[in-house]
Amino acid sequence: MGSFPAYGMFIFMPIMAAMSILVIFLILYFVFGLFGHADHVMPQDSQAVEILKQRYARGEISEEEYRKKLSEIQN
Repeated sequence: MGSFPAYGMFIFMPIMAAMSILVIFLILYFVFGLFGHADHVMPQDSQAVEILKQRYARGEISEEEYRKKLSEIQN
């Protein structure tokens, strides 16, 4: 047995701490990584259409130009 029977606890304590930190990190990654960015990411086409709509609403481009550019973006 030896003079200090609980020496195995000191060997596995850092391993268990590392595993706990890893589990917490993975949980946070999946919660915020999978769901956190879904609202903020917009496809490139959607951004282009949104900019085009804003330019048309401000009167920077005509309706004909708006429709032409919109069909170019969508194709």
